[in-house]
Amino acid sequence: MKIKNHSIFNKSKLQQYRICEIIPTICGVNGITYIPDEQPILIQVSNCTCSNKKINFSNSNKWNQKDRIRSYSQVIQRPITRKSTRILTQVQEKTPPKFLTLRVSARRWCAYQNSSKFYGVNENMKCEVGCLTKLMAIYSILQLCQDYKMKLQIPYYAESVPEPKADLNSYNYLTLEQLLYALILRGGNDALWSILNGLCEKLYRITQRNLIKNKFLDLFNRNAQQLKMNNTRYTNLEGLVDPNNVTTAKDMCLLCDQLLKFEIFQRILKTKSYTCRATYENGDLSTVYTWKNRQIKFMKKGFYGFQGLNNNSGSCTLLIPENNTNQIFIILLKCNPKQEIADAFMITNNQLQQI
Repeated sequence: MKIKNHSIFNKSKLQQYRICEIIPTICGVNGITYIPDEQPILIQVSNCTCSNKKINFSNSNKWNQKDRIRSYSQVIQRPITRKSTRILTQVQEKTPPKFLTLRVSARRWCAYQNSSKFYGVNENMKCEVGCLTKLMAIYSILQLCQDYKMKLQIPYYAESVPEPKADLNSYNYLTLEQLLYALILRGGNDALWSILNGLCEKLYRITQRNLIKNKFLDLFNRNAQQLKMNNTRYTNLEGLVDPNNVTTAKDMCLLCDQLLKFEIFQRILKTKSYTCRATYENGDLSTVYTWKNRQIKFMKKGFYGFQGLNNNSGSCTLLIPENNTNQIFIILLKCNPKQEIADAFMITNNQLQQI
């Protein structure tokens, strides 16, 4: 991609600075770096040690959208105000230099190790996360009920919910554990509604679908507040396209940090295939179901995880190394769907080299 050189400087008042940190300064596909709306973090030449590139800045209001994209070898020139010039000497370098050249496709990502963040890029920027909304559903269900042998009826409307589905037949009975396999392995919206309908009927005596939705939306948002997911708001249960259903990479890490403490969740994520048999109300045997893990491609590369995808969110993924002795997991948002594994390898390998 060719970028025109836009002259934006008053040559009579030139001041030299070096780029110390631009978030994100990682390159996307084909060596293109996407620079968000935030101002770059700068340090004066005398205090900067992490870059050999020099830039001239002066007061100017000219800033073009074309300047937000640069090639990997180019330097962005960007105006700063007099107010920001006065506080440059107070800025401290906080970005580890080892992350400045990672060619990660994800626009927003965050990585946790031993229940604390070790690095992230744009981790506080809100966006839709698609079916990763189901991670909050799973957490809320496991918090609400841990009687995994409880039998729940598949409601009549389960066959008409939007994709993805686990192809459940209405009026069959499955245990909570079996429905969790359908929900996690296949991301089945029919399995999700079967669980929510059954729990509401048994715990709250609620059977109407609209009341069930409102009940669990309140529960989702209340759990988000308790986990200090301050930039998260849930407006639907399945992760369907909705610009108001937003969260951040850091908030998703806070959720996954608690969710991974449930042994049943980790066990199901590592399962390649699961077979069970439903029953009727009187106990007679009914349909045999077999669900294969949709994320089998991750297992072939040494990871296991959970992926969400819709037209607005792009590919959003939770990835965990199989031999996770260092307790690392990664949230990737808005990434190239063919590069999740490559992104995860680069992030984990850079961190492990520091241990």
